[in-house]
Amino acid sequence: MKKRLLFLVVSALLWGGAATVQAEIVSGKFGADGENLTWTLDTETGVLEISGTGAMNEYQEYKDKITSITITEGVTTIGESAFSDFKNLTTVTIGKSVTTIGSFAFSGCERLSRITIPSGVTFIGWYAFSGTDLTEVTLPETVTGISAGAFDGCKKLQEITIPSGVTYIGDWAFSGCTSLTTITIPDGVGAISGGTFSGCTSLTSITIPASVTYIGDDAFYWCRNLTSITIPDGVTVIGSRAFCYCALREITLPASVGTIGGEAFCGCRSLGSVVAYNPEPIGIGTGEGEGADFAFNYVDCGEVLLYVPDESVEKYKNAEGWKKFKILSIEELDIPNEPNGPDDSDDLSAVTETQAEAGHIAVYNLQGVPVLETDDAADLKTLQNGAYIVNGK
Repeated sequence: MKKRLLFLVVSALLWGGAATVQAEIVSGKFGADGENLTWTLDTETGVLEISGTGAMNEYQEYKDKITSITITEGVTTIGESAFSDFKNLTTVTIGKSVTTIGSFAFSGCERLSRITIPSGVTFIGWYAFSGTDLTEVTLPETVTGISAGAFDGCKKLQEITIPSGVTYIGDWAFSGCTSLTTITIPDGVGAISGGTFSGCTSLTSITIPASVTYIGDDAFYWCRNLTSITIPDGVTVIGSRAFCYCALREITLPASVGTIGGEAFCGCRSLGSVVAYNPEPIGIGTGEGEGADFAFNYVDCGEVLLYVPDESVEKYKNAEGWKKFKILSIEELDIPNEPNGPDDSDDLSAVTETQAEAGHIAVYNLQGVPVLETDDAADLKTLQNGAYIVNGK
């Protein structure tokens, strides 16, 4: 590496006389295969500027001094582990020419709270921002996938905008984001991968699009404030421990679900009702206790209402696992035999429209648990189809 040192000496008149403050300007070149990248660092301010043309690979010079990074036009790639564990780095500005942010690029930058990701970025690697202090992230529309662990352990992340073109979200992508309260997954994502939102203890709501067919192991494990979720018709697999230790009050299982993994709903102690649309009881295990295969392990199933198709009541009463519940016919809910039926939505609007004219609307499920309070009747359309108590009726 070739570098030069320039010294700037600034004199200041203090009470005791003259004092000297020395700022060191450090610069150099690096790159490979004919690339020509240059860097300049002001060691007093901690500002690092990188410019040139090519791919910026691992950079570790003066890492403890750097507080701010600006990557200017020309740089196309931020390489793997390029700035990992820069403990004093707080802000990063990335030039528009960058298209790739490599795996672990900013991993472990525990004070990094602000970053600008330009519109040209198409790929963000594994654990690229894991363990940072980011509070808000906007991903550009050019990003089509979020790699495994990309924001794992970002405990201060409160808000993230996922572009509509994203079709893939990797394992543990948002695991341990304990300040994240809500997130919308764009239509086009086919799976909620293993551990994606595991340990998001502040998460209260999430929108799963109709495109999702698979919910992986530990996907929402220990989301202890997640009280409701709509599993779309088309999901075929719910993985082991997928909703373990959530605060779910009711669960609707569409007929498309054919596999439910061990302890999928383990420890959901707030559960009041389950609606299962599959006419054939699917296996949910029987063993209870630590590490058991029973999907509802550590749930008092005898106090949970299970609604099933009318013609399947006797089947569920004789099915291992399912027979632990209080089994009733779906007809007693006065809802259609398939979730998300268009007629049911129309009926709900018709029933509540008159009540809505009175102003404030309070909606409860049949177990008396509040599910919506609003002054806008249009919000009723966000409810999952079913039977509700609206303003006491």
